Amino acid sequence: MPKILDRSVIDDTVEVSDEEAYETVIALARKDGIPVGPTTGAILYAALNYAKTNKGIAVVMS
Repeated sequence: MPKILDRSVIDDTVEVSDEEAYETVIALARKDGIPVGPTTGAILYAALNYAKTNKGIAVVMS
């Protein structure tokens, strides 16, 4: 983690496997035709799954 990271503003983190990230990349490309990389796949996977279990959360940052 970079030294400039202020951990006091982080409420939670989510780990995403490579497989989950790549599956999300493929699904996004097939469904919406949007080509993205594995980092975006991981972020989207985490955000969607976090939102399912944490109702009322309005902001997800990466």
